Amino acid sequence: MSTLPLEDSLKEILKDNHVPDDIANWMQTAGCCTIKLFADWIEDSKEVEDNIIKASGTAHQDRRTRSSVIGAWKDAVSMNNRRLKRLSEN
Repeated sequence: MSTLPLEDSLKEILKDNHVPDDIANWMQTAGCCTIKLFADWIEDSKEVEDNIIKASGTAHQDRRTRSSVIGAWKDAVSMNNRRLKRLSEN
């Protein structure tokens, strides 16, 4: 089964928030490869621990990693909301 590459804008969000590479690689393998999918992957920041960090099997299971993933997720939600707003205005 082939996996789609991470969207460049999603890669940038993950890099800017210092999300470990193994989590980014897991997201790609899991099919979470666009900003929209990442924004919708979890309902709130409390789900980050189980649905991303533990699911990825990363060795980086600490507060810094959790904060990094939450920051990236919030950025993705914000970008997705702006996209939806632009679409509704057109």
